[in-house]
Formats: sequence, structure tokens, C-alpha cells
Amino acid sequence: MTGDGLQDPLWEHFSPLWTDLSPIASDDLLVAGGYGLYLKQRFLRANPTLPIVVPLDRWLDATPRVTKDLDLVIGLQLIAAQERHQSILDALNRNGFRVSDRPSGRRWQFVKTLLDSRVVLVELHAPRPENSHPTVMATEQRVKHKPSLGDAGIHGRTNPEAAGCELSPFRFELDGITAAVVNPVTWSVMKLTAMDDRWSGAQDSVSIDNVRTFARQQAIKHAHDVCRIIASMTRSELEAAELVRDSLRNTPPFSRVVSIWNDAFRNEMTPPALSAMRNWALEDFEIIRGIGNRWFVQADSDSAGSK
Repeated sequence: MTGDGLQDPLWEHFSPLWTDLSPIASDDLLVAGGYGLYLKQRFLRANPTLPIVVPLDRWLDATPRVTKDLDLVIGLQLIAAQERHQSILDALNRNGFRVSDRPSGRRWQFVKTLLDSRVVLVELHAPRPENSHPTVMATEQRVKHKPSLGDAGIHGRTNPEAAGCELSPFRFELDGITAAVVNPVTWSVMKLTAMDDRWSGAQDSVSIDNVRTFARQQAIKHAHDVCRIIASMTRSELEAAELVRDSLRNTPPFSRVVSIWNDAFRNEMTPPALSAMRNWALEDFEIIRGIGNRWFVQADSDSAGSK
């Protein structure tokens, strides 16, 4: 049980790990994913007078979504800093996290097995370097130090949608620690891409029924999260969002998301977006959609007008 009365099964694992990692990673470590949203909603519940896009008392479902995974975004400067890799590994090991034995997840996925056999995952994600980098290299699966550090190194799972993650993160105090989450534009790009990927999987006629059903549920979850990301923006995040958008508009992940947003939320909405819509009063959903339109539809119009 947390100080605000919420059940948070990850806090006892996250809090000491974040406390150990923060001095090492400095500004190159952010929380994303469902748990990042969970932490931000906890902070907003504890600070009800802080203005946000849609006040929590107007949310039809303001219960933070519980998750068992910790998605952390690490910056390229951290990957480039060879001297910090071993300290990060030591902090993960000290908190019970070991390198995953999955071949695809080695060095960026870390596993902690609890006494009741439940598992907590930490996954490190990193944006793909835009240009050639002297000490960072990227493959389709991972972003890592160049040259390889072997077992003394950490990797980031290659996540092109995390581009711009270093811009205007939101930092807040929660139960004695300073947490930091990804800016809402980059976060929405990540979530919209995940939604689209899952929705495509739900339409795959080759997959078995339960696989398609799970993909559909995940697509709906990501669509809900996009709305929560936008609704929970503070005034300072809203003001910074236009500059973040402008810095990302010419990147391939952002261009893809312009199409995803238009297909899913602008006109004829997809089932995941329609499901998300039901969690909001119509007026509040239109506020959320209006902000998304300014980011994605306006960006598309501006780009077309400049050609």
C-alpha cells in the first residue's frame, strides 16, 4: 500500500532501484510505459490543485492501470559513457535483477524472480541514433556501446519511437524520490505505434483466435493510454509540447504516427479509439482529440504547405 492508499505492487521494487540508478544515470533515465503513467497519476492524485488538461475528478476511469513491467528509457549519452555501464549493472544486481536469458533480450531486459515465482521485468529502451555516432551503434534489436563491452555493458532495446525522449521530461516528487517520465509527445508516438502494431496483429487471419484477442486487448490498452497521457498534461507540458512536436515532425516515426492518428482518432475511428472514447465525457474526449489534432494533423498540414 502506498502513501496515497493505492495498491502498487511494483513500488517496493521500483523505488530502491530508481534511487540507486538516478545518481548514475543523471538526466539520461526516464520512466515510460504503463508504470510511468501509473506514477504520474499517483502524483496528480496527491496534488489535486495542479491544473491539467482534464482534471482527474472528470475522468470516468481515474484508477491507475497496474502493470508488472518497468519500461525505462535510457539516453544515448548514457550508452556512450562506458564508465557508467558497470555501475548500472551493479545497481540492477543489488536490487535482485539479473540479465534475461532470452537471446533477444540479453543486456536490455532484466528479470527479478520473487519468492512466489512471480516475475518483475525491467526493460531498457533507447532511441536509434539519427547519425553516425563515435561510441554508440544500433541494430534492429539493440542500441549499444561501440566497441562492445561484452558482459560489462548494458544495451537499450532499439525504439525509434523514443526519439526526442530527452526533450522536456516531466519530473515530480513522489514518496521521497524524484521520478521523471517521457514528454507527452514522444510518449504518445510510442503508444500510438504500439497500438497500431497490436491492432494489425488483431486483424491477422493466420493467427489463432486467442492470439488475435490478446492483440486486440493490447491495442485498446494503448489507445486508452494515449488519452491518459494527453489528459494528464500539466500547463508546462502543454506549453513545451509544440516545440517537441516541431523537433520531431521530420522523423520517420512521427510521420508514421500522423497516419496512425488520422486513421484511428481523427475521422472514422478504429475500435481501439472508440473503446478509449467511452472512458471520457464527450466534451473531454474532444479536448483530448483536439490536442492530438494540433500535434499530428496540424503538423501534417504544415509540412504539406511547406512543400
